[in-house]
Amino acid sequence: MIRRLCSPLLSSSFFLFGARATGKTTFLRTYLAKERVYWVDLLDPELEDRYLAHPRLFYDEVQLRANEFDWVVIDEVQKCPTLLNYVHKLIEQKHHKFALTGSSARKLRRGAANLLAGRALLNELYPLTALELGQDFDLLQVLNWGALPGLLAFQTDMEKTAYLDSYAHTYLKEEIFAEQLVRKMQPFRRFLELSAQCHGAQLSYRKLGRDLDLDGKTVQNYFQILEDTLVGFLLYPHHTSLRKSLSQVPKFYFFDLGVQRALAKILRGSVVERTSAFGEAFEAFVILEIQRHNSYSRSGYTLEYFSDGTYEIDLILSRGPRDVTALEIKSTQQVTQAQIKKFSDLADSTGAHRKILLSQDKVERLHQGVECLHWRTVLCQLFP
Repeated sequence: MIRRLCSPLLSSSFFLFGARATGKTTFLRTYLAKERVYWVDLLDPELEDRYLAHPRLFYDEVQLRANEFDWVVIDEVQKCPTLLNYVHKLIEQKHHKFALTGSSARKLRRGAANLLAGRALLNELYPLTALELGQDFDLLQVLNWGALPGLLAFQTDMEKTAYLDSYAHTYLKEEIFAEQLVRKMQPFRRFLELSAQCHGAQLSYRKLGRDLDLDGKTVQNYFQILEDTLVGFLLYPHHTSLRKSLSQVPKFYFFDLGVQRALAKILRGSVVERTSAFGEAFEAFVILEIQRHNSYSRSGYTLEYFSDGTYEIDLILSRGPRDVTALEIKSTQQVTQAQIKKFSDLADSTGAHRKILLSQDKVERLHQGVECLHWRTVLCQLFP
């Protein structure tokens, strides 16, 4: 059994958001194993239809069995957002505690759902981290196949390919089409493949629109759908002015490397060490690890990147103007002085108080004000 780093507070009701197959249901069954739980599974189409037609039934059923449980779990609550009105009522009047899972915040917002105004704390669950995998962690495996928990059940490349291809297809069918988030499926299907090929690169909505025969606003909305369904996130450029930062070109990262490779249709070509593809995948892996640890530890860092128009710094972590860390990510196993100097000179213009060059190099040192650290050391230091 893998122990997850996610740790919702049990003193209050909470939301647990996460993309499909990140293990939300399995996690809650373990996390609430010592509690008495009343489970509402909205993936059951019959139950979903019943509550959509008569949401009041949920309130009456919980009231009827109130003495039999301590927690109510509603799995995939976005399938019936009106239930949140009754959840709100039960929290206020009866002091019940709820664990509410979901894979689409967009569906809740679009339906003007009651998000409980702080009465339920927000948590997110991601694919597995290197720390969670422990001795089972294999860098090349994660760069090639990602870290969805379901992959642990498969041994062969053929099985893993089939699983991830199926995931990509299921996402299109269930998350996008069934939830009616786009009007036309075919343009969005082509967008997904192209956006997966642009993973980690600066976005140009207008250029992507030309390639897809769509307008830039539609492409921008498509990326917003991916964010809202927790399939990825936008990384904005670092700037001392928030307004200028948001007006510049963002990058987009998919939530899992295996899913990204499946959508880009490159699963059948392996990521090999000492190639540009390995370097790009390693950079994305580190950024995803930091995003997950930042969320789980509630560290409160804002994640950005920095560009002066010619060169880039991969990641800027900030918690206000007096707590800024510049991170350069290298896949190399031996950092050079030239790499250190180039990074140091550029990092000075970001206002960073700490400069870290992160790599696979196990010889850690301080040089020209730059901390050269192994990637595992950085995770332990930033998120103790």
